[in-house]
Amino acid sequence: YQRRVHGMGDLWMSSSLVVGAVASCSAEACSFPFDLAKTRLQVQINGASTTTYLGMKDVLYSIARTEGLRGWFSGLRAALIRQASYGTAKIASYEHIKLRLEASQMVSHPIRALVAGVGAGVLSSSLCTPTDLVKVRMQTGHHHYNGFGHALYNIAKKEGLMALYKGIIPTTQRAVVITLSNLPMYDLAKHYLVDYLKWKDGTFVHLTAALFSATVCTLVSQPIDVIKSRIMDQPVDPITGRGLLYRSSFNCFQKIVNEEGLKCLWNGATPNFCRNVPWLVMFWVSYEPMKRLAITTQKKSQNYQLKIS
Repeated sequence: YQRRVHGMGDLWMSSSLVVGAVASCSAEACSFPFDLAKTRLQVQINGASTTTYLGMKDVLYSIARTEGLRGWFSGLRAALIRQASYGTAKIASYEHIKLRLEASQMVSHPIRALVAGVGAGVLSSSLCTPTDLVKVRMQTGHHHYNGFGHALYNIAKKEGLMALYKGIIPTTQRAVVITLSNLPMYDLAKHYLVDYLKWKDGTFVHLTAALFSATVCTLVSQPIDVIKSRIMDQPVDPITGRGLLYRSSFNCFQKIVNEEGLKCLWNGATPNFCRNVPWLVMFWVSYEPMKRLAITTQKKSQNYQLKIS
């Protein structure tokens, strides 16, 4: 029984939510400037942008020169709110689904991880699209919002309530791809290192597994990430509320490939990798010890309740 072998018994859902929220927000805060650079490069349309960035260094330098160092953290509050909802829902639902599949003992470990990854990606992204939309818009610098609440109010007022779910299809697609290439890849790498190579389950294993999942995540998720950011940031018709540049994810894909070239689907790949590595390392290195602490505290609480009863 894998969960027992690793000493990571069942964790209460409430504890999983808290641990996931703290780990996700900590990782987001540490890697946010790279995420900002990634988004600015992704929404940059060749030949049509007023500001043209040459790469990650140019983005960060230009932002520091024109907006100050505080500009590196434009949209951080929205990003933390997003992680407190999306990131928490993702890790909690992933653990919950995986534990239920483990209890059934009907499928192997890799299949459990993949199924849990798909389920967690769909659930978390469909619930939290509005927070992702606000984060992207605040990062691009194309929209002038005073804060997260002001952004939500303005989008709903000017574009309609349904506009808060603009880009839900590519967001869900991206979430599934990222969750599949992140959580299961980390889980499978850790499983291989501990159970087959007999490495001691500790910080070095967590670092190695996190680096592996970050590499896979960046390679496979970048195109859909670019499409999602383009759709969320595009101008809309003030009457119909429909996007003026792209009709759908596939239409966006076609336009990027035909007008800008296939390589533009990987715009922002370097800052995305630079963001994913510290994000995933920070997340897993903080999540694993906090999870163990939560499980230990949970067991002590259960034992104490048994004694007094």
